Amino acid sequence: MLVSFWMENFKSFRDRVEISLIANGADRTFPSAVIPAKTSTGGEIGLLPAVAFYGPNASGKTNLLMGIDYLKAAIAFSQPVWKPASGTYLDPNVVCPETPSTFEINVLLDGVRFRYGFEVHPSHFSREWLFSYPKGRERELFQRITHRLDDTFDTSAEIGSNLTGERRDHLSSLRRTRENSLFLSSLAQDNQDEASKVYKYVRGWNTAIDRPQKNFSEMTSFLSFRINTFKELTLSLLKLADPSIQDIEISEIEDNAKSAYGRAIDNKHYKASFITGVAGNRYGMPFENQSRGIKKLYTLCADVVWGLQMGQLVVVDEIETSMHPHISARLISLFQDSSTNPKNAQLIFATHETRLLSLKHLRRDQIWFVDKQDGLSTVYSLLEFSPRKDENFELGYLTGRYGSIPTKGLDPQWYETIKQVINESEIDEQPA
Repeated sequence: MLVSFWMENFKSFRDRVEISLIANGADRTFPSAVIPAKTSTGGEIGLLPAVAFYGPNASGKTNLLMGIDYLKAAIAFSQPVWKPASGTYLDPNVVCPETPSTFEINVLLDGVRFRYGFEVHPSHFSREWLFSYPKGRERELFQRITHRLDDTFDTSAEIGSNLTGERRDHLSSLRRTRENSLFLSSLAQDNQDEASKVYKYVRGWNTAIDRPQKNFSEMTSFLSFRINTFKELTLSLLKLADPSIQDIEISEIEDNAKSAYGRAIDNKHYKASFITGVAGNRYGMPFENQSRGIKKLYTLCADVVWGLQMGQLVVVDEIETSMHPHISARLISLFQDSSTNPKNAQLIFATHETRLLSLKHLRRDQIWFVDKQDGLSTVYSLLEFSPRKDENFELGYLTGRYGSIPTKGLDPQWYETIKQVINESEIDEQPA
């Protein structure tokens, strides 16, 4: 499970920002929204199954989620997929271009906490580290350093004695580690135990950020076609939005139509038709003819349902888009209840839906805000304002008690300015 994540110098975030999924032990509200995770020391740590991020448009919410997505992509793809001359796919539009971007996670896997992170430039990874805490004390597993020497790179590593396996195998993995790939990924490719645990866990994250809707709808169709229980769960979620949907029919797309449906999955393409019952009659309606809300919900199932079934982290931007607030709340509640989340999946999402700011849906330690001042984004928790248990969080947010509202930096004369521009307009006719 994810314990914490921090990053520095990524997109609109110059300074270090950290999010914690450790539950506030003093908060006794909504106890079902705390996962009691066992540790290797015999103790227990309360972790949150969901956290929400609020803030105005362009504050940096998506950038924060994209930071999580980048860390996942670097771990999952840098060694097996990225080409040697491709660089690190890091967005060069950062606040401090001469300074590396830094990412770090703390995760709890089989009761053991791991701390893993890296520093990255557009051309290479300059530092990388992995530590474990099997008995509560820090153990170094490795630290990797890559120096740039003009047009060449020199990579070395300090390999700790606690990294299981043969040292010669670790050195072989290091030799295969390119400047634009991660040592963790190389070790995992060679089945090194600790690295493989972290690699497999992060690779399984579902980060639905800035990707084509058609690819996600096809992934949902693919999973529904292959796994009957996945189809049943997807259908039950769709019925929340439209009770008339009775079934989902999945079929392969003809060769001459495949190009219109995004990339292939296992070299095959799938499409969905929803069987709807109206006045005793049944008829099929293809995915393309559904409402935006049904489309959004269906595409989310590729991540939400799979995440719940596999106990994975799910990251969703603008979870409320095109959906009724009750549907968004139901999706979140699936993660908050151990009966529907027995494998301890976690959800990180950004939203503008203020009706979710209630103890009926979220604890105080699950609510975070993203704000931007002078072009720089920051992140902070609702807990920093010491809110009362009976406080109206929605009202407090909308009235600016917690900051992070879109009108805070607005010119007070904006209305008069707009009115003046409209009245002085000299456009006499509609454009063709």
